[in-house]
Amino acid sequence: MARDFKLKLKPLGWLWFVGLALLLVAAMVSRACDNATELAPIHKANVAFCVTIAIAMAVLSSAVCFFNSSGPALSRILASVATFGGLSLVVTYILASALADLVEQGVDFPSGRIQTYQSRLPIDLAYRNTGKDVRFFILTTPFLATLEISKQDYAFMLADRRPGDTHTQPNEISSQGYFCAYVTMQKSGEAVRVLHAGHDVLPNGTVGICRKA
Repeated sequence: MARDFKLKLKPLGWLWFVGLALLLVAAMVSRACDNATELAPIHKANVAFCVTIAIAMAVLSSAVCFFNSSGPALSRILASVATFGGLSLVVTYILASALADLVEQGVDFPSGRIQTYQSRLPIDLAYRNTGKDVRFFILTTPFLATLEISKQDYAFMLADRRPGDTHTQPNEISSQGYFCAYVTMQKSGEAVRVLHAGHDVLPNGTVGICRKA
């Protein structure tokens, strides 16, 4: 006999689901407002905090769904964990990490004490992910950061690999300082960040062969 997996949410369950949708919108807006990548200092404690908040929210959302729905127990468990819990985990982490980035940079870069300048970051490695949504990234040095670059800049690196690089694999490019990212940076005390590199792609033409000082 086929099982009936029909599930009905009570008013509080629907209200909670709408709240999660609004949190998703807030997360996207917060990410859009983050237009810089902070290179130093590194705030490791905030990552653990965001993960903790996300897990706690996932557990709470799962409980809200389970106790504010009607239907077979299995359906309620699946909806609670997979839908409400999973959505809460992802949305809360995105929102918490985006807000944490904005707060960190607001504290580390107080208005009136910021020095803006043009600089270059040597690139150690470049790679592209595989899948439907292909994106391109560089790993910089001496500040360890992963920054997204344009397809055109990645193609430039592929066409002009560093001398001695005999690899033909298009998914990864060894630079070892041969290429540089020419970027706009800001400094305030010991804090350093790259502009136009938050959750956006660095402007086309950022990557070039490192010029000798």
